Amino acid sequence: MQDRAIRAEEGLRFYILARKALDSKLTKGQVIALRFAPDDEFLVLADRAVREGLSPREIKQAIKNWRPDYDRA
Repeated sequence: MQDRAIRAEEGLRFYILARKALDSKLTKGQVIALRFAPDDEFLVLADRAVREGLSPREIKQAIKNWRPDYDRA
């Protein structure tokens, strides 16, 4: 259930920032990893994740300024 919530939240955040839907090619793991990216890194990393097929681990390693997830259960 939490994975669905994260996907919905990050999809909304992407839409607010980019004015388009989050790419459906992103895997659940990639979206979950992207939640730690701040807004100024999020769009670029989401695009890279699709283009380069970044793993969740590679996405996390590419984040420069982590955004904490205080609401995680």
